[in-house]
Amino acid sequence: MSVKTLTLLTSFFLMFGTACNNEKLVEKVIGKSLKKTGKKSLRSAKKAVEDDETYTVTLPKNGSALVITPKAGFKMNADFPHRAIFTAADIKETAKAQRSDKSLSFTAPAKSKLPKQGVKAEASFSVCNDQMCKLYKENYQW
Repeated sequence: MSVKTLTLLTSFFLMFGTACNNEKLVEKVIGKSLKKTGKKSLRSAKKAVEDDETYTVTLPKNGSALVITPKAGFKMNADFPHRAIFTAADIKETAKAQRSDKSLSFTAPAKSKLPKQGVKAEASFSVCNDQMCKLYKENYQW
């Protein structure tokens, strides 16, 4: 199967909420064993802000953007439907995504009612190199 086909299949799983608990499928799709990462499934990937081997995350300060920057040798996947949902208390808003090969930023809509602090974000994104693409569904809070 081509990388593009795997990317599309995994995008389907992420977009329609299908849990990817089959470790062999996830390992084939993202290129590493879940046992090595300590994650139980692709959908339950929750962690504090930290660098990954493929990207770095910068959390918003005073209402700025959540920024994902690929590390050297990687770029943002142009074929993936990057998205993020921002939530705070009873407010839930879809973030605006701006992508280039070198970064992906998620910002709250112009007329957002979200506070500057106490916001949770669930982001779906993909980072690629010449051999493969890795898909992520991560949770962040600031």
